[in-house]
Amino acid sequence: MSSVLAMQTADRPRPRSRPCLSEACCCPINMAGKPTENGQCCDYNLLPLPIYVSSNISMCSASTSGPPCVPSSAPPEAVDLVLSGLVQHVLVSLPANWVQAAGIRPNVSDRFGPKRLWVGRLRHLRLLLRAETLRKAAIPARVRDQLNQQAQRDAPNVAGTHEKVEFLVRLVELPDKSLERLARAVMALQRAFRRMRAKQRKKMVRKELPEEADKAAMQLLEDAFQGVPTKGYVVYLCGSTGIVGDSFRYLRMMAGIVILTIIPDFMDITWKTMLNCSSLSPTHHSAHSPFMRMGFVVLGPDMMVSAAVKGSTLRTRQPKTCMLLDTVASDYWSKTSLYAENSACAGEMVYSSQADAFMTNPEDFNRMYSNIITLRQAELAHILRLMPSSFRRQGVTLIGSSEGAVVLSSFQDEPFVDILNSRVILAYPCEANYWTYFRPEDAGIAGDPSIPTLNLIGCDDQYFGRTASVAAKVAELSDLPAVRGHAFETMVEKGLSYGLVCHFEGAVHTLLRTHDSVVREILTDFLQRPAFACRKLPVHWERFTHLQSLIRRYRRHQQPGCSVLYVRICAPKQAQ
Repeated sequence: MSSVLAMQTADRPRPRSRPCLSEACCCPINMAGKPTENGQCCDYNLLPLPIYVSSNISMCSASTSGPPCVPSSAPPEAVDLVLSGLVQHVLVSLPANWVQAAGIRPNVSDRFGPKRLWVGRLRHLRLLLRAETLRKAAIPARVRDQLNQQAQRDAPNVAGTHEKVEFLVRLVELPDKSLERLARAVMALQRAFRRMRAKQRKKMVRKELPEEADKAAMQLLEDAFQGVPTKGYVVYLCGSTGIVGDSFRYLRMMAGIVILTIIPDFMDITWKTMLNCSSLSPTHHSAHSPFMRMGFVVLGPDMMVSAAVKGSTLRTRQPKTCMLLDTVASDYWSKTSLYAENSACAGEMVYSSQADAFMTNPEDFNRMYSNIITLRQAELAHILRLMPSSFRRQGVTLIGSSEGAVVLSSFQDEPFVDILNSRVILAYPCEANYWTYFRPEDAGIAGDPSIPTLNLIGCDDQYFGRTASVAAKVAELSDLPAVRGHAFETMVEKGLSYGLVCHFEGAVHTLLRTHDSVVREILTDFLQRPAFACRKLPVHWERFTHLQSLIRRYRRHQQPGCSVLYVRICAPKQAQ
């Protein structure tokens, strides 16, 4: 068994690339609406797509050891079912200024300080925004002011209605009881009109398509928060168990990262409005301060919940029936979950990564890994295609952790390169390993080399580390080259314009338990100025004693058009 995988990978011809994720596999049309060469599609549009399956593996759970389960049947209709309505269950993490602008109550905090952020699913956010709109519309003083303003505005434009305008003005000043009787009459009349309109709509109603519902849900973020500033937008791809643990902390960290921005012309009335809906600055600046604190808006696709709601059997996890309430304690290190209590991953694509289990059935693992990568890349492409125009103008950062990092590193992002600012790969070394031995096209970094890329990984990662990890054991048992445990050489081979690798001593697969503070510093610098961080992070940190002491050593690869930096971070004195 020690040389089985080596012989199979040596004798096997280079596999063909993953099937194109077009809206219809038989329609060779790219995003611009033009056929591509040889009838091949080069974009990541919607499914259906072929799924390679095996029928000789039974189901298992995430807690079981032994070989993984591979779906015995996964027709394109089942995959399309998972993606339809996916956006409704996307997790949204809003920074403090967006929460304040929306008038909703924050339900989580960052690592320090009171609750200022909001995390929940997009369908819950729609309900909150609708309730807030109704609440504002029901304020008596607000209603009276609006009626008066409308009467005074329309009076000069309509001839012969002066008496009606005066009556309207007197009407809003009636005693409460008279106004209540009038309101009841108006409501009864409105109900009658609604019944009439409902009968008419039944004759001409058209059922809303799932993609149309997804577009409307994404458009809500642009319409509801129009004019509210943000530092950027992030799409976060979680690991195989969903948005729990470190993944949930990353969502809070991204929204809680505060970058002090200097406003170019703070006397402009538009910028004043932005200041009023932003969070307070660190010092007690006046209302006309030229400084503004802004965080990132984070979107976390959660296909497992969408699959559970739609009745799929691929991989599911039941969500909570209600949103995370603002009254519930949500400490940064607590086990706060967005899933139902005692809910675990279930389905045909749940696996347990162990070297012995992989060596027992390597081809079955390969089939399942290929299915997962294809499915989750379709998930990412679906979200990127539905990005509102304001998101596209400001740009999007892609972040992937663990399994999500595997998906991101092998993602062909050329169709979206004009909207991508940077990519961050967490807890994955972007090299040939047990995930990609049978598919060399998925090893390394498949995206555009001009996008700045950050790789964060622990030296003692139990899955992809250099020693005593699953990847190292599989390579040793298969007589394959030893793994390196980080992405520096991969970035150099790819010829990335800007690359940064941070290797953390004493860190395992979950980085934040031991290196939360330094990860926060690195992400802040990289997200603010990606190219600068990839070139001069150690030089920049020399100005800060507490940061300079964290760097053990670094090395740089510098060539025309290629700048890659490797930084080794010291182990902390104690767990944070």
